[in-house]
Amino acid sequence: MQAIYAYMQAEGSDYLLALDEIEKAFAPDLNSMVVQDRKKLEGQKKIATLMFKEWYETRQFDTEETDKDIREAVNDAIRYYQNQLKKDFKLYGSQMVHAVEKIYDHYLSLLQIMEVVVRLIENEEEKKATRFTEKKNPITKYSWATGWCKSCSPTNRTSSALSGVILAGVPIPTRSGIGTKRY
Repeated sequence: MQAIYAYMQAEGSDYLLALDEIEKAFAPDLNSMVVQDRKKLEGQKKIATLMFKEWYETRQFDTEETDKDIREAVNDAIRYYQNQLKKDFKLYGSQMVHAVEKIYDHYLSLLQIMEVVVRLIENEEEKKATRFTEKKNPITKYSWATGWCKSCSPTNRTSSALSGVILAGVPIPTRSGIGTKRY
């Protein structure tokens, strides 16, 4: 679609450039030693412009004009316009073919995206599953802080060697409740 739009814009630009070619053909030559009739040049430019516009609308060139300079200028503008159109058609045609060929590549890329997303989801699930796993020899909750040992019963509550370990800012369970006493 972009290439089609660009071609249509280029066609309009080529039309304006062809009109500029006619304008250049009838521009006064400032380096000439001969005095030029500016009104005559302006009149010839207007006639040539009208002839080119008529050709553009009908695609038929009326050769009734007897002035050789006007016919040459219009013929040069037509040739220039047609040559530019051929170049633009070739350029934008190749861009369209290239864009069509890339459709398959984009399709394959979209299919690969699904595979990549599935792989990412699997990796995230694997990370999530291993993130909060317990160690092989888990220590029961607060057993190190309360001084309980695994061999002691909860009713006995004898202290172990770990009862003297104090960590700064860690809540230590007490008889009145968990976390009420801080060291």
